Amino acid sequence: MSGSREGAGGIGGLLAFTQNGTTNTHYYYHTDRFGNVTGLVDTNAYVVARYEYDPFGRPIVSYGPVANAQPYGFSSKYHHRPSGIVLYERRPYLFDPQRFATPDPLGELFDLNLYRFNYNSPPNDVDPNGKHPLLIAFLVGFVLNAVMTPYNANAPGLNAETYPPADVQEILANGLVGGVAGAATEGLLRVPGGMPPKPGVVPCKPKAPDLTGQNFGKLGTVVKNPELDINGFTKHGIDQTITRGVSPQNLLSTVNNPTVVLQQSGGQYLLISDQAAVVLSPGGQLITTYPSSMFNANVNAVLTAASPK
Repeated sequence: MSGSREGAGGIGGLLAFTQNGTTNTHYYYHTDRFGNVTGLVDTNAYVVARYEYDPFGRPIVSYGPVANAQPYGFSSKYHHRPSGIVLYERRPYLFDPQRFATPDPLGELFDLNLYRFNYNSPPNDVDPNGKHPLLIAFLVGFVLNAVMTPYNANAPGLNAETYPPADVQEILANGLVGGVAGAATEGLLRVPGGMPPKPGVVPCKPKAPDLTGQNFGKLGTVVKNPELDINGFTKHGIDQTITRGVSPQNLLSTVNNPTVVLQQSGGQYLLISDQAAVVLSPGGQLITTYPSSMFNANVNAVLTAASPK
């Protein structure tokens, strides 16, 4: 599905297996568009096994002389038949109760349900490794700046006060790349801002005022952008991001391209854009976030003063 076994966590990446015996016999996998193993053929192209599943992975058809000779099935994952466990790379899945056996390793960043599988909508999602499904509608919506459906992080639980954001960045990167490819395929991409200027005409961009050193009371003093990367989350920060409905897109956009940055009395930085406000520690740990709908008159005044004229 991704063009490589590694790229999709193995989903749809199975090619063949060899059954050892008096003679080594080779069989070749067939999968459906979700990466579920649907059949095996031998070297003479005869079908020697057929498989079918319900949307949550329960086997409903399994027949053929070689059907039980190999353990891979739903989502191209290893199926331990005696226990009914499907072994995703990050955690085991049980198709009988239709849920994962352990909490999502990403925490509660995108979903409060700790165990559900593919947002309880498997036909619309592909979960590469038990960590975060790739929602098809989200990928296109992300690149079109539409209302973003959060990734089903299959719902998690934090065991520590903070955790690294590499998984979050991976989700967004996968969403952006997939969304761009999908949108381009459907002809949905448009030139931002309309047609390019005529040759020889240089567009004039408004210049943002330099407010460095200006104090805005409790909000802090305007400083140069420290260009921090998010390298951790407090549990409070995650809770507020979810509760207040700050999308990952707006969160990262504000951190990467803030309209103004203020340093507060505790040393933390307040980054403001017209999409959100984000408070980071000097080390890049996310402390809290606010959507633009929660901006009060003071925040709006800072944003207005710092906006390009």
